[in-house]
Amino acid sequence: MSQPTTIKKTVLLTGGGRGLAVAAAEKIAAVDNGEVIVTVRSKSQVESVQAGFKQKGFSVRVLPLAFDDFASVAAFPNELRSNGIESLDVVVLSAAVMQTSPERRVTKNGFEETLQVNVLSQLMLVELLTEFLQRGNNPRIVTLTSRLHFPDSRGLPVDFSFDDPNLESPGAYNPDRAYKNSKLAVLWMTYALQDYFKQKQFPIKVNAFCPGFVPQTAAHSTKSWWTWFLLKFVIPHMSFATSIDSAAEVYKFMALDDSFNDVDGAGFYTEKVAAKSSDESYDKEKQTRFLEWAVTQYEKFLPSGQSQLKLI
Repeated sequence: MSQPTTIKKTVLLTGGGRGLAVAAAEKIAAVDNGEVIVTVRSKSQVESVQAGFKQKGFSVRVLPLAFDDFASVAAFPNELRSNGIESLDVVVLSAAVMQTSPERRVTKNGFEETLQVNVLSQLMLVELLTEFLQRGNNPRIVTLTSRLHFPDSRGLPVDFSFDDPNLESPGAYNPDRAYKNSKLAVLWMTYALQDYFKQKQFPIKVNAFCPGFVPQTAAHSTKSWWTWFLLKFVIPHMSFATSIDSAAEVYKFMALDDSFNDVDGAGFYTEKVAAKSSDESYDKEKQTRFLEWAVTQYEKFLPSGQSQLKLI
């Protein structure tokens, strides 16, 4: 299937401040002579991350974007414009958090952090960047999900309740469940967005992928020294683990491979292979219900104060 791109692209990759996303940005910048833009959580990180890319010989633009703050997301289109960026060909939504603390964390906007960072703010950003993508060449959006959204995955099973999406009820919150729920919701978002773009006759393709289990990335989220040591130095050598380099190649494939120009969107890829996501992820009613609920959570922060996605 692989067909390396031959056209310069403007690629935005979110969550590019460390680890896997940095490696992915470097892979993309190494083969693409267009514009590569990555986002970091705060303005204080911009200079150091930019210097890191420059030191390695990569031309990558670094911009601030905090996914735990709807106001920051709302301001991002103007951040792009102020840097002379008016169109995008590829948006890779790779910013994400995976909590390990048993204490439920809430953003300044009042949402469970995993849900807002991994899904709600991502959807809001897509809405704001649609006009940029419409000016792009064979525009695509790539969302980051996980095989952990399957009901038989290790640990607590996924259990997304529309009556309690923020896991507020007594005993509902568990960091493992919060992460799995968010990755199921990413798929609902992906498939609903593709339906919306088709309905509007926008030429934007939306696909989701899981790059594999990268232990070094999970190590960033743990506070246990022993768990950190295992994830950083032991588990990466096991057969089920994916290396940072291999996972970054998957990012590059999803972002740049020209074969995606000739297929419909709403695909799910495990590493570089098309696969089927869970049965629940294909539930059209839940896809629409989630999208309708999600946009009402952030729309007051939009410049217009009203979401266009409500028209789906």
